[in-house]
Amino acid sequence: MAGRRGGPAVIAGVTHLTMEADLDHGSALAEPWGFTPVFRDEVVLEPGFEGIDDGDAPLPLSLLAGPGGLRLEVVRHRRTSGRPSAYGALFRSPPPDGGADPEPEAGEPVVRDLLRRAGPLADPVRRRLPAVGGLAWYDAASTEGGLAGIFCTVPDVAQEAAFWEEFAGASWQERGPDAACGTIPSPRSRGECAFVIARGGDTPGHAMNDIGFPSMGVFSTSIAADRDRAVAAGATPLAEPIVTDVGGRRLAMALIRTPGGAPVELLSVARNRTRRMG
Repeated sequence: MAGRRGGPAVIAGVTHLTMEADLDHGSALAEPWGFTPVFRDEVVLEPGFEGIDDGDAPLPLSLLAGPGGLRLEVVRHRRTSGRPSAYGALFRSPPPDGGADPEPEAGEPVVRDLLRRAGPLADPVRRRLPAVGGLAWYDAASTEGGLAGIFCTVPDVAQEAAFWEEFAGASWQERGPDAACGTIPSPRSRGECAFVIARGGDTPGHAMNDIGFPSMGVFSTSIAADRDRAVAAGATPLAEPIVTDVGGRRLAMALIRTPGGAPVELLSVARNRTRRMG
């Protein structure tokens, strides 16, 4: 795999989707979907690293593993932005009891048909998660669990699809002005992660503490090179790389925002040239 600009691609792929929730509540909510705890931690971040006013307190984090390998990362900021996130989840499980039917959206039938026809869900059902507020799609016909993939809403589907194709080697089964459905490589999820992009309204830019599913994680073998490639492909840098401990491992991380405004965490094994935290 090679990027068309900015040097050779070294992305290993999508590792996780982040959910903003109380750690206990988020873990309990995810248990019926087949997720089990991997670790809990309080991650030390440089003040202002995430671009939000959250003081200098450590970030509570719980990593959950699910069938298929793609992970769910539950985080709890001091406060949320109050705005809906760019991302949603595609779960390989039936909809949960008590999930609220969300308000209808103009593009919902298009996405439902796309998921049924070209995506990983045989009988897609959309729900708003209780006490979390994020939107997720489930498969009413499934008896499995875990994350099948990630859903993203942006103003310009073509621009976002082109970014992910260039930056991470995404491939598309279907691609149109209102929605695109395909896969992104993943080292954790059977070699790939289902990825659906749908057209939504213009937003002022999403934040790492949005309601629901605020960010996704991408693992890199060279975080500096991949950050530069992402910017060359149309992303906006949000934070310079730092190094900190996460679950007993020393990781480098940086933040970018896609052309559609969706936050992405870039993660790699720590190297000595980035700033250390803690």
